[in-house]
Formats: sequence, C-alpha cells, structure tokens
Amino acid sequence: MTLSPKQLHGLLEVNFATGELRHKFRTPDMFEATSEHTAEDLCTWWNEDYAGKPALTGNYAVGGLGGTLLDKRYSAARVIYAMFYGEWPHGPPTHRNGNRRDNRISNLEKSNRPYERYFDGADHLTK
Repeated sequence: MTLSPKQLHGLLEVNFATGELRHKFRTPDMFEATSEHTAEDLCTWWNEDYAGKPALTGNYAVGGLGGTLLDKRYSAARVIYAMFYGEWPHGPPTHRNGNRRDNRISNLEKSNRPYERYFDGADHLTK
C-alpha cells in the first residue's frame, strides 16, 4: 500500500526550498514488539539511528534519489511532490533543470509520462 501524503507528513520533514527530506522522530505505537524486544526499545533504537537524519538519499532508478519508507521503495521527487500538492503525481515529476537529484519544489512539475516508462526496467535502488 502506498502511503498517503498525510502519512508522509507524519514520517518526514521536508524543506521545499532545498528539496531535502529528514526522518521525523517516531513513537512506540509505530513499532510492533517481538519476542525479544519491546516496541519502546525498537522505537528508541530507530530514533537513535534515523530520526533527524536525511531520508530518501540513495541512488534511485534513472539518476534520481529515493529509498524505503515502511518497507516500500519511493522516489524522493514523487514524495516531495505528494507532500507539497497533497496528491501523488501519476508519473515521475519532470525536473525543469534536468537534474534528477534537484528536488526543490520549484524544480518539479507534473509530467505526462506514464510511470512505467520512467524506469525502463530499472526500478531498483543501488548503493
């Protein structure tokens, strides 16, 4: 299931002027306890490792940035677009200056390209 723009705002902080995303602090209710660890412990560990740090900064598909949120891959450009406009774009946003790593909202515009053609078989994250 794709996260809604409202859910994205609950997980991430965004600076629309710079195109930077950061993980927000999470609460224990966002974690499921295991036989070995409480939800509180898992939350503490997650916050120590990720909260306040840049999000969706890995190499994604065809030159853009992206990463995972709650075990699903996302393009940083699409996430920023969704958080700003309150809806997911139908395809990948067009980067006005051609730089797919420049995710400032002023550089993103709606694209008419179908989402499937954007990846051309490269829908994956690379390190």
